[in-house]
Amino acid sequence: MLTEIPRRHTLLRLSRAGEESLWLRRETVYPDPAAWEAVWERFRGIPVITRRRAAPGELIPVGVSLPIRRDGGRWRMASQVPLDGVTKAVSAVQAAEMCAEGSLPFSGLVTQLLRQVPRYGAAAGLFGSAALEAVTGLPYCHAGSDLDVLLLPQEDADLPALGGLLRRLEEKWSLRIDAEVALGSGRYGKLAELLSGSGTILVKGGSAPVLCSTRAVLAGLGSGGKSILKK
Repeated sequence: MLTEIPRRHTLLRLSRAGEESLWLRRETVYPDPAAWEAVWERFRGIPVITRRRAAPGELIPVGVSLPIRRDGGRWRMASQVPLDGVTKAVSAVQAAEMCAEGSLPFSGLVTQLLRQVPRYGAAAGLFGSAALEAVTGLPYCHAGSDLDVLLLPQEDADLPALGGLLRRLEEKWSLRIDAEVALGSGRYGKLAELLSGSGTILVKGGSAPVLCSTRAVLAGLGSGGKSILKK
C-alpha cells in the first residue's frame, strides 16, 4: 500500500479494490457512460493519473486516459481513489527513466533531457501520453503528439537556459516539447508562460486553474526566479 500522498502527474497502479472504487466514484467520462461500460474490463488495469495532490485523509483525485480515441478525442474519465487502494506509484521522473531505458521513438530525446536538464539546476520528468506509453507499452502517442515534460527546479535553477535547451532539443528531434514547472506547494505552471514576459500565468494544481502574478510566482522560485525579475 502507498504511504506517501502522490503528487500531480504521478501514475498509480491500483489494487482490485482500488479499481472498484475508481469505477464507482467516476465523475465525468468521455465519450459517454455506455461506451465506457463496454471497455472497462479490458482497460481497468492501466495506471491512473494523479490530477492534484490531496490533503491527508482525502480521496486522491485521479484521471484515466485510454489509448483509444473517438472523433479525435481521447477516452477519459475523472474519479477519485483512496490511498489504501494504491499498490504502486510511478513518479514523472521514474517514467522518464523508464522511457530512456526503452526503445520508443522519443527515448533518445528523453535520455538527453535526463542528462542535460540537471546542468541548469532542475530534474526532468515525463507526464501525459509519453509517460503512459513508457510505463504501459500501449500506443498512446501519435504523429502529432507533444512531449510533456515536468521540470522540478532547485533554488538556483536557470529557467531561461532550460528554455533554450528545450528549444534546441525540439529543433534537433523535430518534436514539440510542452514543459511544466513545479512551483512548490502543489502548484504548477508552463515554462513558456514564465519566460514570456506576461504579467500573469495560469497556475494549476488546485481544484481549478488560477491566474496568478508572474512576478509573485518567480519570486517564490528562489534565486533562479528572482534573477529573471532583475533583467
